[in-house]
Amino acid sequence: MYKGCLQQGLIGDLNMKSKIAVIIPVFNSEKYLEDCLRSVTDQTLKEIEVFCIDDGSIDNTASIISEFSNKDVRVKHILTEHYGPGHARNVGIAASNSEFIIFMDSDDIYPNDAVLEKLYNSALENDVQICGGSWSELVENDIITSFSDTGYVFRENGSVDYKDYQFDHGYHRFIYSSDMIKKNNITFPDYLRYQDPPFFVNAMVCANRFYALREPTYCRRVKEEDPFDNPRKITDLFLGLRNVFEFAEEHDLKDLRARTANRIEEHIPAITRRVMVSGFEGIADLFLELCSDVNGRTGHEFPSFLMMLISDRIAGKRTFGNYIKLWKRGGCRLAPNIKTIYVIYDVKSDKGVRWYIRLFFSSLRKLINEK
Repeated sequence: MYKGCLQQGLIGDLNMKSKIAVIIPVFNSEKYLEDCLRSVTDQTLKEIEVFCIDDGSIDNTASIISEFSNKDVRVKHILTEHYGPGHARNVGIAASNSEFIIFMDSDDIYPNDAVLEKLYNSALENDVQICGGSWSELVENDIITSFSDTGYVFRENGSVDYKDYQFDHGYHRFIYSSDMIKKNNITFPDYLRYQDPPFFVNAMVCANRFYALREPTYCRRVKEEDPFDNPRKITDLFLGLRNVFEFAEEHDLKDLRARTANRIEEHIPAITRRVMVSGFEGIADLFLELCSDVNGRTGHEFPSFLMMLISDRIAGKRTFGNYIKLWKRGGCRLAPNIKTIYVIYDVKSDKGVRWYIRLFFSSLRKLINEK
């Protein structure tokens, strides 16, 4: 379902050929959406189409999009059920009719008004199917352009072979040939988390090379948020990591394989802080299988880790103290090489502390045996 005002005299020409489609999944995005859309519609490249894929929002998101679409025919509002951002982006790809496609999140902005024009012209001048620049982040009122992970920044303009780059994050800062994406059926997997890297590496391998710009072409707004506020996001993270790892294996991208192993390790603390012992059984097999597979193919040694429980809120410090005593008696004997303890909070159950402790050690034995 499209929404948009087609009155004469509004910004936009219905007969204008679109050069870039900007695809923006939106879900309850009222806080930052106006800044995001203004950043897009103010671009000096006017021959664009802007797809706001409304993923079942229930706040004021729809009225904000309508306000923009009533003034600018380039802004299109597509309503979908709440299936997640990957599905929303795929809807936008299918609806678009432009030479290139670029993706944006609804709380982010472009660093300046000439970003899309620079990307488009650079792609044509250098005859590439993908063109992108460096990454930047907005942290409160500060713009960050330097990162420990060097793949986010290009030191000079020039053509780059993906086999010499093998990076997996920051796909928003690139434009992609629409023909390449559609002819090769490159889509986002239906994950709630980590659906971007599988799309990105697939597109990069398909294009083989891209043109890089030193200047930032995207600005992500950094906010305090829980990346695993939905339990399914943990499973989807593992699936996305596996997709990237298998793609790297298939195309002999050794640096990407090693990078993916590091990504798994980086996510362990955040995951284990969110998963209750009672939920460990649900992710253990997938996680252990992934770690074992990556270790077997790359030799990457994951640090020994322990999923631990601070039972319910009522038990408090006494329970934790008893748990440590139990751990010293049993856990150290079961897994003497474990060096790190990750804490799992707020178990909600009337089964009692002992039940959780038994379940924990049962899960720990399973983990050790499968290793």
